[in-house]
Amino acid sequence: MVTMLLAPDAIVLLVALGIVAALLAALVIADFVRSVKKYKADTSAPRKSLTIRWVRPERPAAAPVEAQPAPAATEAEQEVAVTVMPPAALAVKPSAQLAVMPPAALATLPHPEPVPLPVEAPVPVEEPEPAEDPVPQEVPAEEPAPEEVPAEDPAPMEEPAPVEEPEETPAPRPDPKAEHRVSASVAAELMADEEAEGQVIRSGRVADKTRTAIVNIDTLSDYFEDGEYVDIDAMKARIPFFDKRATYVKVLARGFLTKTLEVEADVYSMEAAKMILLLGGKVIVTIKE
Repeated sequence: MVTMLLAPDAIVLLVALGIVAALLAALVIADFVRSVKKYKADTSAPRKSLTIRWVRPERPAAAPVEAQPAPAATEAEQEVAVTVMPPAALAVKPSAQLAVMPPAALATLPHPEPVPLPVEAPVPVEEPEPAEDPVPQEVPAEEPAPEEVPAEDPAPMEEPAPVEEPEETPAPRPDPKAEHRVSASVAAELMADEEAEGQVIRSGRVADKTRTAIVNIDTLSDYFEDGEYVDIDAMKARIPFFDKRATYVKVLARGFLTKTLEVEADVYSMEAAKMILLLGGKVIVTIKE
């Protein structure tokens, strides 16, 4: 029931709003049309323009000179006289008119005497002097060419006799026994490997590889004397830094050997064995299992 009462009021409200919108649109359109008409009226009206022109002032015309009738002139008076005006006068009054004088008045004017023009004297032309005859030069007679003397063949030069160079004597080989001193390089030079292996002596002791110790030739030379017998027990007793628990000894060739020793060890380097043998010592090797 409430919905049916409100529907007509809504329709009336909508109609009223539509009328108001139409009136506003009509006002806007009318204002736009009025503006267009005013713009067209302004653009179609002629515009006033200001034109400035520069007019050059005219000079007043010179009064015409009335010509007077000239009386009859004689033949002498009919001669024409020319009056020359200076250029300065013509430059001052370029627009002035020349006055016309009657022949009678021209006859009374003094005639200037002709001034003779200076004539330059001819320049004398010098005639060229006759050329002297050239003196003939004497041509020297050609000297005869000297006769070529055949060159003599040079005498053959004798070749110098070859100089005999002295033979280099080989340096004496070192003698370790005499010097009581030997190094690894000298031992390698003086003894062959086969020779050293042939002089090695086998020991009756069996090698034990439980703990290995290394000793050098120069250490043996420092802690032992000539002719001593050196084995692992002697090394432990004499050498303070030798491993006391060692069971296997290896001898290496470091430094110099200066003592004659009989060494018993498990392994030797080839140079260490040669050094011991060259000084008259003995190399004794244990039995390997």
